[in-house]
Amino acid sequence: MMSDDKKLELKSKLTEYIDKYCIFRCNPNIQYSPDLSKGTIPSKSPLIRDNTYQIYLRNLTHNSVMSYYVSILLLDSILNYYKEKNEIPYFQLCGLETGSLPLITAIQQIALKYNLNINAFSIRKKRKSYGIMNLIDGIPTDAPVIILDDMINSGSSVFKCYEACKYELDLKIVNQLFSIITFMNDPYTFIQDDELYYINSIFVKNDFNYDYDPEKYWLPKDCDRSINKRPDYF
Repeated sequence: MMSDDKKLELKSKLTEYIDKYCIFRCNPNIQYSPDLSKGTIPSKSPLIRDNTYQIYLRNLTHNSVMSYYVSILLLDSILNYYKEKNEIPYFQLCGLETGSLPLITAIQQIALKYNLNINAFSIRKKRKSYGIMNLIDGIPTDAPVIILDDMINSGSSVFKCYEACKYELDLKIVNQLFSIITFMNDPYTFIQDDELYYINSIFVKNDFNYDYDPEKYWLPKDCDRSINKRPDYF
């Protein structure tokens, strides 16, 4: 298990990195979409038409050092859950493609250093329309499933995994979920099929400031219209 001081050190490094490289804060003077007001970008949520910021955790999970830090913290949190229950860790990891895959792989590799061989599999967003038409990638065992995601917002990714594990695979699902950030509100729980599920995240929404700051402003090159002048971009 990791010391509290070490956890704080890693969280501090992750906080700095996420704040600088993973939060895109809209410039209020820029028109990002012709049908939206200045300083807003389209939202995926049907309840929210536009956003003033966007979090890109792939910038973190695709960075070897940051991915290592976050995976150590997640694995420590998972093992601590079993320690508190005075149980031997017996589980496998599951997540929705593609956000959870870098985390799952990193956690598996770190666990091997401690002689823990953790099985894992992923759920496809859509069942394959060709070949064997599989929904599951990997080989699930009969071990209880811990669902993992990079960010839990509406919970749609989690529910997709839940339904696949329960109805496709008939597996027991551990009532503890793990993620880097959750945007769900305190007490960070939800009920599914009369079972209470707890969300264990390294960070929560209010750990970061999302207000526009010109010192932190950035725009990916593949989204910058001044750089990409190909005809199909506009």
